[in-house]
Amino acid sequence: MALSPENGDISPSGSPSGSPSGSPKRSARFTHRYKPTVDSFPEIYQFCIQAIERRDSRALAEIARRCGVPTKLRWLIWPLLLNDHPYVKLPSILTEFPHHEAYATSTVPGVSNGCEIPRKRIKAEIERYKAKLKRENTLKTSSNEGSASSSESSPTDPWESANDEYVYAQVEEAVVRFLEVRGRDIPYERGMVYVALSLADWLIVRHSDDTEQLTEMTYIPGTRVPDNLFSFPVVFERVLLVFFHVPAHSLTAPQGPLDSPIAERIASFLAAFRTLCRDLSDSFSEEEVLTNRANSGDEWLLWWVKWFGAKAWRSYERARCWDLVFGLREYFDHSGSTTYNHTYNHRDSFPSSHKIDEFDTSLAVALDSFGFSEPFWNPNPITDGIQGSTSYKSDSLGPPPALHEQWTFVCLAILKSFMDTLENLEQSEIREFLSAVPAIPDMENIIIAAGNLWREYELHEESSRD
Repeated sequence: MALSPENGDISPSGSPSGSPSGSPKRSARFTHRYKPTVDSFPEIYQFCIQAIERRDSRALAEIARRCGVPTKLRWLIWPLLLNDHPYVKLPSILTEFPHHEAYATSTVPGVSNGCEIPRKRIKAEIERYKAKLKRENTLKTSSNEGSASSSESSPTDPWESANDEYVYAQVEEAVVRFLEVRGRDIPYERGMVYVALSLADWLIVRHSDDTEQLTEMTYIPGTRVPDNLFSFPVVFERVLLVFFHVPAHSLTAPQGPLDSPIAERIASFLAAFRTLCRDLSDSFSEEEVLTNRANSGDEWLLWWVKWFGAKAWRSYERARCWDLVFGLREYFDHSGSTTYNHTYNHRDSFPSSHKIDEFDTSLAVALDSFGFSEPFWNPNPITDGIQGSTSYKSDSLGPPPALHEQWTFVCLAILKSFMDTLENLEQSEIREFLSAVPAIPDMENIIIAAGNLWREYELHEESSRD
């Protein structure tokens, strides 16, 4: 049985929840109101077109974070966002388990950057995915044949009409090329294939013919699009640079043979999970879920946290969350310092040298009027210089969380939206459910809930320190 967020405790207002003192309280149930998606607002689509023409990745980033990218433009906007992403411009990758045998240098022919590229394993993983997709499509066909009329059939899966072999060849090439360049720091894992497949779903398979001419647009005079901007292997490498990013201070910290950035992220996820979802955490403990991850079937946790929903989440839900991730930009406080976090608002996403024009102002007003706000805002609103725009800062909470911390609460929001269903499942059913998450009909309120959960957790942690 799949549970929609209407049975969860997601606040449609996006306001902070929880008490500053004591344990977080479970929110009351309410009649759910779905929040419209960006595709319901043609005005925002036009803003995207204008931003693309201006090659204004900061405007696109603001849209991506606050309301998501229009589905017909995602194949075009994601490469633009990643091209100017701060984690791509200044990569910061830490070798995971540096004493592992995978990092040993090799002189075997066909080995690049000191690491052997496991082409057979990559091909085998792609074949497993193809077999899985074939089984699913067969089941869909059988189901459609049994429906009352062809008009009631489910829509065609985009992979069915794509040039599959071309797509799979692109996926394989992207993974191989990444390993040729970055394999010394990040050796092959099967998750790379599923990230590439998830990316190909939007950049290749769902490529929209009616927006083909946008790739030939003339951008800001005096600028040109890099030749490799839309190269699939290049975009894939940039995605992994974002996913595997670690804070700069981690690069200089002492590293032991068993140190792992992902282990720290999972530990943070579990700490927040036990605090914010106590009932569900207790239910998981009773079913021995997440109690011994090294020897259990809880691989779903890695797909959620490390691989950003690849393989485990559905395409649309995952893409909306990736919009948030790819939309990260520097925050300029206009006092000379720069923080690689994310924007508080459109003005603060520009360096002080940028002159805000009518387009910037119109976009900020439109997003506010449609009710799309930065999900990870801080309390205590302060009026901004742009008409209708608000800056959120707090002396008590400090700056908004770093990207991977934001992702922790995105995962928690999705997990919590299925709480009632999960509490009634047994161990194997829970793991099966979380390894293939059902469709979520209201992702916009899930994104809002993620910010709410972060604020709730910060208030709880602050009260615990007092």
